Amino acid sequence: MATKHSTQLLGRAKDETGNVYGKLTVVEFADTRREILWLCRCECGKTATVRGSSLRNGHTKSCGCAQASANGLCATPEYRIWYAMNNRCYNARNTHYGYYGGRGITVCKGWRESFDAFWEDVGPKPFPEATIDRIDNSRGYEPGNCKWSTRREQALNTRLTKMLTYRGETMCQSDWARKLGIAYQTLNWRIKQRWPEDRIFSPKE
Repeated sequence: MATKHSTQLLGRAKDETGNVYGKLTVVEFADTRREILWLCRCECGKTATVRGSSLRNGHTKSCGCAQASANGLCATPEYRIWYAMNNRCYNARNTHYGYYGGRGITVCKGWRESFDAFWEDVGPKPFPEATIDRIDNSRGYEPGNCKWSTRREQALNTRLTKMLTYRGETMCQSDWARKLGIAYQTLNWRIKQRWPEDRIFSPKE
């Protein structure tokens, strides 16, 4: 459902619904707090959220598949990661949108509009399991703030990871549990029971 602000934005813009631009067909207005965006369906079957100006000036003609296909990169895992990155930041229907676009996380203009630009800046995955990770979680996807990481490294970098410091050593809660030889749930229970610090971090007897 469009917000009052998005309705005001739409009232000042040309209705693009149903228009075709290259491989993209405009489906509907995409709610946004910053600019007028349109949800489009690409001929390849994927969806993309595109600025109205980019559609009209011919800058964006596909979800990115046309550009990637020209370079033989459309079927690569890097392209899928690029597409998913944009989708969770700009598609309100994405199940993870609330953790990304919903809290203001964006993709820089160059990467938003060009898979080639993303590829040139981050390069290919250094190992098969690599995922794209933001170094500073308060900032968006942009050059200098992204790197290829293992899933474990990325998990440790989330806002939800509990970091604990004891005697000058800082680790996440799961690593402390592993070092102490106790279950994660046991360590969590000790913390919730407000045990003295030396007892919380006592190893398994």
